[in-house]
Amino acid sequence: MSASTAFGSESIEEAQGWTRALAPAPSNILPFIVPAPEQPEPAVALVEVNAEPTLTPAQRAQIEAADTHGDRNGMMRAIREALQKRSGKVWSVTGGKGTAWGWLSIDAPPARRTWSNRPLAHNPGGHMPGAENWEEYDKGAPGYGSSQAERAELAELLGVDLVHSQGESVPPGAWKQYLCRAIYGHGGGFPDGRDWD
Repeated sequence: MSASTAFGSESIEEAQGWTRALAPAPSNILPFIVPAPEQPEPAVALVEVNAEPTLTPAQRAQIEAADTHGDRNGMMRAIREALQKRSGKVWSVTGGKGTAWGWLSIDAPPARRTWSNRPLAHNPGGHMPGAENWEEYDKGAPGYGSSQAERAELAELLGVDLVHSQGESVPPGAWKQYLCRAIYGHGGGFPDGRDWD
């Protein structure tokens, strides 16, 4: 039995005194259901969800001008310099090799990557997976992973939720977004580069 059969010409929502927005909304705007007023027009309220700050035309032009059209070394240098300018610290921005040539990695430099993992006492031999069975510790030697403090600082600089202990991986289509993140701390609406499906 359809809603029009059960409730005449009214939809279920109208019969319950509720109205839903009928017009399509942008992808970052979700329709919010509100009680219908005593008038025939439907009530609509749009609520922004996780909206990123927008760039001014001059800021967007700055990012577009820095687009090096495949000059990976130029883009790595621009991201590295922007992060250093904002944080006062040196950061490592490197490129992948072979089939991963277009991928970039942003992390602390190797000299500051001294953290590793070791099994906790109840996990002798390290055979049990899971974070609850391991602890991070400073090995005191370069060439391992970044500390939690370094990862948190880099995540804040880039405006992302978290950074892996092996750094932030940047796909080929997201170079402009990560340059914007390095300069302004947000993606600025540039594509994230994860559309390879």
